[in-house]
Amino acid sequence: MELTTRRAGVREWVGLGLLALPTVLLGLDVTVLYLVMPSMAAELDPTATQTLWIMDAYGFLIAGFLVTMGTVGDRFGRRRLLMIGIVAFAAVSVLAAFAPNAELLILARALRGFDVTAQFGKIRSKVLYVLSRTDKLFPTELEAFVMPGLKAAGVDADYFLLDSDYGHSASGLDAHKWTPRLRQFMDGLG
Repeated sequence: MELTTRRAGVREWVGLGLLALPTVLLGLDVTVLYLVMPSMAAELDPTATQTLWIMDAYGFLIAGFLVTMGTVGDRFGRRRLLMIGIVAFAAVSVLAAFAPNAELLILARALRGFDVTAQFGKIRSKVLYVLSRTDKLFPTELEAFVMPGLKAAGVDADYFLLDSDYGHSASGLDAHKWTPRLRQFMDGLG
């Protein structure tokens, strides 16, 4: 079997450019955010934790939903999802630009990483939300905000408070404490 190769034409190069554009935008977004952070911090007066979330919420959600959104794209159409994502990204970017406080800015940046808010009603999922009582990064007070938001979005969510002294590392170091609840959760999926 003989392999033949041909040089990439204009169409292939344009396609590559379009595929690379989101990566360029992500890099540009982070660069601009680093540059404006001092003036933004003076204006919004965020805490150190809020500053970290402003910087990282977007990347966390992109990483967390990459595979999931691929599956959603397969189910509902990649082009449709791309168009919804572009509109949602633009709308949430405007929200982020005019955010009057750090909390709204964090929410806007997190939503920019998700980009399919219009599809919530079509997505059926079940979530086990686990927090450690000693976690400083994700304090247990978040449950009061996260759970109602998940329920409002139509997500079947279950909450589990892990009694551990290991803080954010509890899910690994005290896995034996929440494994039965995870097993029960997994059995309920089937």
